[in-house]
Amino acid sequence: MSAFRLPIVARVRAAAPTNDAGAVNRLPLLTAIAVIVSLALVLVPTPENDPLFLSLAALAGGVSIGISFFSTRSERLTRLGVSLTFLLMAALLRQGEGGATSGFVGLFVIAVVFLALSGNRLDLVIGVSAMLVAEIVPIAVWGAPVYPSSGYRGAIVLTTATAIAALTIQQLLADVSHGVERDVLRRVVEAQETERRRLARELHDEAGQTLTSMLIGLKALEDAADAGTAPVIRTLRESVVETLRGLRQIVVELRPKALDDLGLVPALEALAANVSARTGVVVRFESQPFPRLGGDVETALYRIVQEALTNVVRHADARNATVSIGPCDEGVRLTVGDDGRGFDARAYSKGGFGLQGMAERVQLVGGRLAVDSSAARGTLLVVDVPTS
Repeated sequence: MSAFRLPIVARVRAAAPTNDAGAVNRLPLLTAIAVIVSLALVLVPTPENDPLFLSLAALAGGVSIGISFFSTRSERLTRLGVSLTFLLMAALLRQGEGGATSGFVGLFVIAVVFLALSGNRLDLVIGVSAMLVAEIVPIAVWGAPVYPSSGYRGAIVLTTATAIAALTIQQLLADVSHGVERDVLRRVVEAQETERRRLARELHDEAGQTLTSMLIGLKALEDAADAGTAPVIRTLRESVVETLRGLRQIVVELRPKALDDLGLVPALEALAANVSARTGVVVRFESQPFPRLGGDVETALYRIVQEALTNVVRHADARNATVSIGPCDEGVRLTVGDDGRGFDARAYSKGGFGLQGMAERVQLVGGRLAVDSSAARGTLLVVDVPTS
């Protein structure tokens, strides 16, 4: 089985026009403010003061500001470089002002939280590791301070607390992003279905009625025509009939009336019969009683079956297909199988054969999609959706 979860937000962000230049160019200003405020804390009187470490700290702060100006070239490397040099500056300030008694240890948290907000887990791990090194090295070289006597324990506790806080921030950001992703996807699908309804209604009411009027007129002409003209009119009328049938098929595919009026099971049964009649592929439909689902869930399942049967007809070279739906432990299970030539499900996991659209619809309703396919056994598509 191959399960799919697709990052919709990334594609929406890539497609939408953005204005990131202004946000990125604020990094030098924010970095300069943080460095200047940190260095200004040296003015607070303290018992110990080492000019060498303070000078090195000022140099590291200047380097951090300098790196921030490269944000337009490489945002991630700039973000990482600014954070690491800021950590170095904080470590030098801390040692120059008396080590653990200086009060500068809180500056470490600023750099690590900045990395956490970026959302990159690897950058966060690098930042937390650098923070731990910045705390442990002075203790290993110069020894633990007399007061407070926390030593290595204090460094480990502070680093752990910072890592937990940073991971919490990243998880919150991930949860918010997932919520935005679902909301964007829901709006897109709703807009698609609304447009489908509108097109189906207009085709039925306007084009359908126009073709029907043409049939009536051509029939009258055929009855009044002479023996030489009647066959031509009859041929035209048959062409209009075929066009009208095709139009009705398009209307059904855009928005089946049975789905709105009767529910999912009758709509799927009609779809299976329609595909069998039009294509020659024998589609068997099976269903077991289950609670009626919400309108969005039923629409999603119908579209998935519609896409799956289209793939069977176009690509599978199958003679038989089966559509079944019924209850399962997690809610309702829908399966679509065929005896065709199959394909490599892993090779097409990024969107081939309409799998991307199916996965998006399943994700929207909180379900799971799995595809099992091979050349010897055909293809089996399984969708589980919750009933609540």
